[in-house]
Amino acid sequence: MSDKVIPPINPNIIDEFRTYFENQIGELFPEDKVCVLLSGGIDSTLMGLVCHHLGKKVVGVSYQLEKEENIDCVRSSNTSDLMGWDFHRVIVPTNQIEDWFFHLIYEQKCQKKTVLEILYPFIFMIHKVNELGFTKVITGFGNPLPDGRSGNVEGRKDWEGYLNQINYEWSVTDGTQKCIDYGKSIGVDLHLPLIDERVVDIIRKISFDQVNHPYEKTPWKRIYEDDVRKVGLMDVRKISLQKGNGVQNLFPKVLKNPKINKPNYSKGNNIIRLGSLIKWWSKQPKKRIPKYINLNPQIKEGNQPPIIEFERYTLKDVKRESDKELFSVVTTFSGGGGSSTGYKLGGGKILLMNEFIPEGVNTYLQNYPDTPYEMVDIRKITRRGGREYVVDFFKSKGIEVGGFDILDGSPPCSTFSTAGKGTQKNEQKNVKYSDTTQDRIGMLIHDFVYINNVMKPKVCIIENVPSIKSSDVFQYSLERMRRWGYLVNYSTMCSSNFGVPQRRRRLIVIGIRPDICKSIGIKHEEEILDLYPEGSSYEPTIGDGLDGVVVDEFERKQLLLNSVKQSTYELIKSIPIDPSTVRGMGTVRENWTSDFNLIRTSMYQPSPTLTQMGQQMGRGGCFHPMEDRVFTINELKRLMGLPDDYILTGTFNQRSERCGRMVTPPIYKYLSQSIYENVLKPTKDVEWEGEK
Repeated sequence: MSDKVIPPINPNIIDEFRTYFENQIGELFPEDKVCVLLSGGIDSTLMGLVCHHLGKKVVGVSYQLEKEENIDCVRSSNTSDLMGWDFHRVIVPTNQIEDWFFHLIYEQKCQKKTVLEILYPFIFMIHKVNELGFTKVITGFGNPLPDGRSGNVEGRKDWEGYLNQINYEWSVTDGTQKCIDYGKSIGVDLHLPLIDERVVDIIRKISFDQVNHPYEKTPWKRIYEDDVRKVGLMDVRKISLQKGNGVQNLFPKVLKNPKINKPNYSKGNNIIRLGSLIKWWSKQPKKRIPKYINLNPQIKEGNQPPIIEFERYTLKDVKRESDKELFSVVTTFSGGGGSSTGYKLGGGKILLMNEFIPEGVNTYLQNYPDTPYEMVDIRKITRRGGREYVVDFFKSKGIEVGGFDILDGSPPCSTFSTAGKGTQKNEQKNVKYSDTTQDRIGMLIHDFVYINNVMKPKVCIIENVPSIKSSDVFQYSLERMRRWGYLVNYSTMCSSNFGVPQRRRRLIVIGIRPDICKSIGIKHEEEILDLYPEGSSYEPTIGDGLDGVVVDEFERKQLLLNSVKQSTYELIKSIPIDPSTVRGMGTVRENWTSDFNLIRTSMYQPSPTLTQMGQQMGRGGCFHPMEDRVFTINELKRLMGLPDDYILTGTFNQRSERCGRMVTPPIYKYLSQSIYENVLKPTKDVEWEGEK
């Protein structure tokens, strides 16, 4: 291994780059407002930063596929937020792919897979640029620095030879040229400031080793180093144009259509097969195109996801919505009331809550004192006297078989979490759970399903961690529901897509009674997926959530003091405060493999998942962005999407645990609203005709 010391790039050379780019862009764009195509990487971001430092208003445009997150677009959005730029997310449709496949080959003359995949999203972006009123746009296309494996191999072997081959033709790939030509066809000129002999002349003044030391594309990142650190791109590595954005998975769908895959390419991976099919069709006459194909599909963005921002609210707001009594809910494993708060926000009335942890019940009743409740292990209901006992129990609460809308439950998920112990823990006895110990907690989902199959609600909803779907216990419990005629499906919802400043992913099961399915026309379980509400393209940040929060000074000082006493204190101190992105130990100490739960959060992003243990005193979890402590209770309530005046009872650790175990109310608000509008409202007069 080489011990060669690589000197830093001379600051004068960095100044040369900065002066060139500022002069070049200043001449090309004398306007006060400039549009930049942002790809999430340093090339396009540098172009935006040049404009920013010239005092221009930057308008960024990036894209994501319809209903699919694109990491490049997320980075572009975060960068724009941090720099104060306008940002436009273009939603590229994922339907009519067969039409677009032929349009790109025959109308746009794409003969290569990479060209087709680059041009398709670009068409929608450049039309957005045109729609915004711009006739020219800056891109980061044509980067002359070694990029990718082949470029680095060539540069290391012969740096001078690598630089000598760089010219316009070398820099402008077939895909880039297609984009330039298409832009011109609709009246928008693409400018590529990275493609210029003067840029290469400056690059000659640095060595190959200096290009990617200590960071990838160091020359670009040093030009506006403080800003690059601010937006979190200093350590970010390049992602291929066809990776991270979903396009690589889009067009291979045509391979499954025998009318399109006429040569029957079946050997090799999708990359090879799709590339071969594109080449084959590019040589065929138009008359061979299937007659149902529209060669000129409408250039229209996909469905724009809603924008759901963080909103503060109070228990008074919850009561106002719940008083509408649009639908009824029986909730089990109710915890401290997170799911119930969501149902109430959606207009629901809670007929009965069941929870066996005393402090959970205490918290629930402090906020909703008029709710009928049963503080008992669910097995005391299901295993006392069979179906007859269950029916009589609910009748004693005024609830008849088939006489309510939603049965809700969040059976304990520690068995199924990534920290759980699988089948072994399903069967374990005396397992620590909250303030108690429990036996065979992984089997409690079956008790919930038993109540569902006996009491016949119109809709059944189960919440758990996403990894539960790989559990045999979980899958068998769903089969038990299906045997009683329920159609069942599940999907994952992320809280940050529904106005909560926390990326908390939960798997949500929806089961619908057979007569209700028939009434609303649901014949297949796949149709249940349409009931899940569409999430927001905007994710609230911790900064959004904590804005104006009242922090208890005594609690704050107690948390700071407690942190100092912990063995992890020196570790969290080593992670800089106010990071632009979430930072763990691995980001500050190379090859650090432990303490993976120890995280410094960022004001500029949603929080990672807050767990029941991680936010307790004496534990290493998600730390405050600006201080060496975990979050106070009022801060936790904001990050969980709870009302500002929600009451959490018990010790600090009990209160933080309640938060960590809760469903974030906003996701159940939007879920229940969708279920009400699409299932319960249309079947309001449908009565259960079976056994009662």
